[in-house]
Amino acid sequence: MGILGLWRLLKEPTLHHHLPQTSNAESSSAPICRLDVLGTFYNEIKNAYSKHPSEAAHHIMEQKLLKVGSKEGLWVYLDGSPSKEKESTHAQREQKRMDNGRRGQQLLEDLRARIEDGQNVSKPMFKDVEKAIGGTFYWSLESRAEFVAYLHQQGWKHIVEAATEADLAIAKDCQPNDIVISRDSDLLIYPSVTKVFRPISKGRYLQYDVQELTAVLGMNRIQFTVLGIVSRNDYTSNIPSLGAKRTSKSQRAFLRQIQKQWSSNTLPALKSY
Repeated sequence: MGILGLWRLLKEPTLHHHLPQTSNAESSSAPICRLDVLGTFYNEIKNAYSKHPSEAAHHIMEQKLLKVGSKEGLWVYLDGSPSKEKESTHAQREQKRMDNGRRGQQLLEDLRARIEDGQNVSKPMFKDVEKAIGGTFYWSLESRAEFVAYLHQQGWKHIVEAATEADLAIAKDCQPNDIVISRDSDLLIYPSVTKVFRPISKGRYLQYDVQELTAVLGMNRIQFTVLGIVSRNDYTSNIPSLGAKRTSKSQRAFLRQIQKQWSSNTLPALKSY
């Protein structure tokens, strides 16, 4: 999810900080932690709701949230309906889910035929079926609404149901020095976002301070925002095969040129977030 190649571009040690392992990101000094639920916990959501009844899955996901912050302090954001600008991306994802469903059905039929014919079957065959079926998962809007209702019942204070994309709602609400928690690289590009915690594993985070990383990259904040706009992202493919890493290394002059062209139109609109 997010901007093609941006996390790879930012993999250099000078562009992020490993935070000490902690079970609670909210304990940081930032005024507010804003959590992008789907952008942070997609795999955990898929596992919870694929393998457990809804009520149990809600409880599992609440425990994930509690490892990030408290019911009183953490701001929780959930995606709503797809935005018009992102229709193409969502259509591609739906097509991929359908393709996975057909592949899973075919693999299941092949597996059944082998068993009926007395042929050997292997663990990887079952894994292939499981992977294909897992690729059909979609966290429905109804299930998200039920999860929100569950959180309200459990006493969570700050739950934001975005009208469309959660990243837009987060960017609109974000104040200087707030922490945004997400694996979605789109959030680094919004001018209102200054610090992103990217979960990696076992309760650990990589911290990205936008002011510091733009200094290392040799860009100003406007150029960094333009980098996200012209690179392939969840909203548009833009220039074919143009990812963030290639753009930053070989297209600096291009960035400066379009910065001048867009600064009077596009960028003021982005600054509203």
